[in-house]
Amino acid sequence: MKRRILFGAGAWLALSGTQVAMALSWLRCVRAFGTLGGRDALPPEARVQSEGPLGVGALSWLRCVRAWRRASEGRMPSVPPGPPLAGAFSLGTCRRGFALVAVLWVLAALGLVAVYVDGLVGSRVDRAMAAREGIARKLDRIGTHSTVVYLAVAGRANHRALVLERRQRFTDDIAENEFLPAGDGELLLTGKTYAGLGDMHFSVQDETGLGALNLPHAPMFGAALVHLGVTPLDVRRLAARVRDYIDLDADLSVSGAESLAYRRRDLPPPPNWIMLAPLEIKRVFGAAEAIAPEQWEPLRGLVSTRSAGYNFNTMHPDVLAGLLRLPAEQVDAVLKARAGGPINRADQVASLTGRHLDISDEDILTAPSSFLRVAVWPKGGGARSVAGIQLTLQGDVVPWRTGYFYTETLTPAQSRQTERETEAPYLGEIDTTADDAARPATEAPTPATPLFGATFSDSD
Repeated sequence: MKRRILFGAGAWLALSGTQVAMALSWLRCVRAFGTLGGRDALPPEARVQSEGPLGVGALSWLRCVRAWRRASEGRMPSVPPGPPLAGAFSLGTCRRGFALVAVLWVLAALGLVAVYVDGLVGSRVDRAMAAREGIARKLDRIGTHSTVVYLAVAGRANHRALVLERRQRFTDDIAENEFLPAGDGELLLTGKTYAGLGDMHFSVQDETGLGALNLPHAPMFGAALVHLGVTPLDVRRLAARVRDYIDLDADLSVSGAESLAYRRRDLPPPPNWIMLAPLEIKRVFGAAEAIAPEQWEPLRGLVSTRSAGYNFNTMHPDVLAGLLRLPAEQVDAVLKARAGGPINRADQVASLTGRHLDISDEDILTAPSSFLRVAVWPKGGGARSVAGIQLTLQGDVVPWRTGYFYTETLTPAQSRQTERETEAPYLGEIDTTADDAARPATEAPTPATPLFGATFSDSD
């Protein structure tokens, strides 16, 4: 676009320069002629200039004007005394000079029109291309979210992930005591990043693996805050105020806040009911002072309003590190252990980490819940849409419900961090070893096929 504008401007300047030069030459001749006198009235420098092509054209034009004036007065033009000039006046020369000037102006006007039309069409094409890309990205986002929800509704799960299979199974085809295979791949419910449709990425998190906002005095609530850098004193104060925010009475807890404290700050009074979305914690009295602005965004990904109990099989690694106060090496040991089988006892956690939690085995969950958090965002950062869905038992009517939905901005640095933490390059690792073993040796094995979306790597 810029090249087209510069080219048109250059052509216009070139044509305009020629016209300006001719006009200046004419003005010099007019000043020299005075009242349209003969060539002898020209000064010496003007006589020299008149020998050039511009000067000759100017003198021809002036003589043409002089002849027309005399003709209008009823007199025939007379030839000035002296030797004839090169390119002396003739009516044909006058017409040719006028036609040349007119053609140059028409060409200049056409050039400007062409540049304008080209720029207008180019800008509209650019806008159309941008609109098409925007629509394609929106369709990729919607398609990614819908496909993940379909896999969650129509599939099955093990202790930590959704099980992916090429074969579609129906409940009528499964015997009562049939042992189902491990499947062709897994979609982890621990917040891992996967590639979706187009350039979209997504993650799925079981909400029982997050800190419970509606259980403020439970260890997982404080673990998520402490892991983000909130001081233990602020955690205790915030826990008391969250309790006053959600309880059904108006009794004031120690370090808590009830309706009077909210009215003094012109804040909405507490609803005295459980929170329905993670963002609701911002309405709690004193939350803005206890939690720094840079801590809000990661906090939303570590807390939930639906979790109850402890699920070490789907617990987010950051919540796991904060709850058990573990370094990265011991967190990796827990992740490897739950990949081999479920963690369903407190002594298993103690043997893996050396940390003894004051919880009973009855509070430990061994399977994912029906509450899932699905996040979708474009590669490289941008708007990340987060939806909390609940899988229902009414598969024929309402297979799922959306409890909350919000959009947050993901910076490029945060997007790169999530991509580096990717455990699988696409949705589900495809295991083709069993199929290849049954295939004749002369037949080439089937390559691993992504179940969902395109592959990507950290180098992208």
